[in-house]
Amino acid sequence: MEKIEYNAVVGTTEDVVVGVIQNRRRANKKRYDDEFLQVMARLFVENGAGKHIEIADALSIGNIAHAQRLAHNLKSNAGQLRMYRLQKAAGVVENSLVNGENKVTEQQMTTLSKELSDVIEALS
Repeated sequence: MEKIEYNAVVGTTEDVVVGVIQNRRRANKKRYDDEFLQVMARLFVENGAGKHIEIADALSIGNIAHAQRLAHNLKSNAGQLRMYRLQKAAGVVENSLVNGENKVTEQQMTTLSKELSDVIEALS
């Protein structure tokens, strides 16, 4: 069977057609992913700026479960946006709120606040 080449795909006609379709899907997925990240970043800037304060407020009234959920959501959102230092800081806070105990330190909250501020500034 004759080999052909088209758009960097080499193979039989069937291989090339399948390869071209897969390449187009990848290109569309990348464009979709980029657009999705832009929307997520905008929403994060609009809604995420005060999350460290919400966590601190929940802790101040003893609502550890709510503070842990907020830290978990912040960690997840940061990961989706590829903001790994914020993700780590939020994870440290989340892990300090296990079993209904508040073991969050002032330094952990300071780090979370700084990383969140840096991310908001970078995305704005």
